[in-house]
Amino acid sequence: MNEFSSHLVDGLLTLETTVGASITWAGQVFPCVAGAIMGGRILGLGGFTLNADTTIVLRFALFDPTVGLPAEKQTLSYTSEPNAPARQLRIDKATPWQDALLVLECNDPNRGS
Repeated sequence: MNEFSSHLVDGLLTLETTVGASITWAGQVFPCVAGAIMGGRILGLGGFTLNADTTIVLRFALFDPTVGLPAEKQTLSYTSEPNAPARQLRIDKATPWQDALLVLECNDPNRGS
């Protein structure tokens, strides 16, 4: 991991502790950092595209290599803060970043892909 990635991971650790958001995936709870829950569509050059309900960022170090990482089309349960109700989300895009972070763009599973 390079110095920049190391700083990002340190920042994520601080935010995980401060905010208390988490996901439940593969029967385990993982701390995370996420943006606001938005939803809707964006009008671009090719027409309308879905806007991610929320973007979730996780550290690679949280995951057991034998289990793997969350992947596209899987579902997870997202809790925005301690004692908040969990919300089911479908992973529409999973982007690993420099073997340090995993960025998940997630939407309501009842909404079209």
